[in-house]
Amino acid sequence: MTDSKKVLYIGGHGKIGLLTTPKLVEKGHAVHSLVRNPDYKEELEGLGATPVIADITKLSSQDWAELADGFDVVVWGAGNGGRGGAELTFAVDQDGAIAAVEGLESLGDKAPRFIMISYMGATTNEVENDGGSWYAYVESKKNADNRINASSLDSVILG
Repeated sequence: MTDSKKVLYIGGHGKIGLLTTPKLVEKGHAVHSLVRNPDYKEELEGLGATPVIADITKLSSQDWAELADGFDVVVWGAGNGGRGGAELTFAVDQDGAIAAVEGLESLGDKAPRFIMISYMGATTNEVENDGGSWYAYVESKKNADNRINASSLDSVILG
């Protein structure tokens, strides 16, 4: 592969991020791995990534636009997946992802390609609203994926 890309991988210390980063680096891509915890810095550098420390629950769409400007591809691999409760799941899997989409969209023609790691059926899955983490996850992924589908971004959702 001769077409090297500058990649921002959001959630780079997650299972998929840790598996994907070395493969991207091996193919010649420059991977910048966004994580919240600075303790992951050394491990990410060992994989060949440049760590980016930020809390996605605190980034506005403007922050995302500034952060993503200059990247060729942004991969959203972050997700709370219900582990931290419903509130954190909405903050990460829905609000953070939607803020990122809106930030990238604001870049217009300079917007990087956006890849969302989701799950099959996310845009149509329905579960009972019990106020719990699973409900928060299902709704968050649905809302984020639907926002991506309605955006002007060059995007793909992996289910």
